[in-house]
Amino acid sequence: MLKYLLFMLLLLSTNYVPNNYLYGGKGNSRATHYVYDNGTTPHGKEETLFGSIANQHLSTMDAATLDRDWKLNEFFGHIKVLGGKTSSRYGQLVEEMQKIGLSEDDFIAVPGVEGADLPKKLWSKVPDWAAKSERGKQGVAGCTIAHYNLILDTKTKYDEALNNYNALILRDLVTIEELTFAQQEVKKYSSVLILENNAAFGSLQNGNPELKGVGTQFRQTIKQLPNDWDMFYFMCLHGDWGSAKQVEGAPRLLRATYGVVNKCFAINHTAYDAVVKTYEAAIKKSNSGSSVFEPCDHLVAQLHKNINAYIAKDPLAYRFASNSMVSDGGDFQDDWQPLPH
Repeated sequence: MLKYLLFMLLLLSTNYVPNNYLYGGKGNSRATHYVYDNGTTPHGKEETLFGSIANQHLSTMDAATLDRDWKLNEFFGHIKVLGGKTSSRYGQLVEEMQKIGLSEDDFIAVPGVEGADLPKKLWSKVPDWAAKSERGKQGVAGCTIAHYNLILDTKTKYDEALNNYNALILRDLVTIEELTFAQQEVKKYSSVLILENNAAFGSLQNGNPELKGVGTQFRQTIKQLPNDWDMFYFMCLHGDWGSAKQVEGAPRLLRATYGVVNKCFAINHTAYDAVVKTYEAAIKKSNSGSSVFEPCDHLVAQLHKNINAYIAKDPLAYRFASNSMVSDGGDFQDDWQPLPH
């Protein structure tokens, strides 16, 4: 009885609750995740998780503040930037993140992987359409393994946090502090926003970065993301490989069928297993010599037809000019962003 009372007090003192408490049923594949209690609007209409947060921002912040403080940690459990602090890009990355309200304490810098240190039987399997030179193939392979390591780490921490929480609620004695911390850890690792270290937020207007109005655009876009999302791309290419689909009732979103460019995108915990298994299958096949080793964005894109992957119809992020870690052709001389879809 004491444990039940503590659990109920915890639910009342926080704004997120276990999904199985809200919806019930072990058959729900999403039943062990924590989501914010959406409640209703003053008019009684249900809001999505992201809609609740975005609408609060839109109603309490002016346009200039929305631009300079995106509050990304309120939308996603944690943020990881691929490319360690020793990267030549890191200084500019930090400057770009500060423009939208993120400090170095708000994200985790994850070291990259040196492709030349990987087995030749792996990087040599990178297809020529992705890179022709030895350096280019090594770069592509290193980037792909780095993305895999990043997502595997998040999945492992999420599984550990969830197991810890489930163990706590079975104990006879547990404190509110223990349960609160356990829930916070599950929430932290329940989704991840991934950026490569030459990503920035904003819109390119005639080749020039522009933030004015994009903070509002971000909220207006993400408020349309449904609660059962698996992936969300701030920028994405899809036209050359697959046809993204319009989303009924969500004119700012597209449903991905084969979208590429893993420059700035988020993954929900519901897709962790599928993404990790896709990477591991590709690594195993390439190491055995039976398959090519595709770039990370193409590996992940193979999942899009079978999951809930969404794209911002008007891109919210871009790649800033930088030295290339994977390209055969040298550095990226210009800022770049996909055209609006």
